[in-house]
Amino acid sequence: MKTFLLSGSLLLALFLVTGCKKSAEESLADNCTRAGQKAEAYTAALQAYSASPTKANCEKVKSTALDYVEIAANCSTIGQADLKAARDQINALVCQ
Repeated sequence: MKTFLLSGSLLLALFLVTGCKKSAEESLADNCTRAGQKAEAYTAALQAYSASPTKANCEKVKSTALDYVEIAANCSTIGQADLKAARDQINALVCQ
């Protein structure tokens, strides 16, 4: 469980540190706003899992993490290789 939470925290930190690209386009701003909302949902899911490490809570962490990565991909300075690595790490998590 500690490894799971550590991985989740590192993934969140990676995206939060890189932030959003600055652009005048509204769609990019919308993606960045939605990425912040997805990050909040992911954090809430991690907290719920930490309080009650059930399979359902684990699955929620995985789904919110993937949602976050997908939105952040449109708002982030992270390269495609790092995004793939993040997706692979999330998909490799086994919920029991």
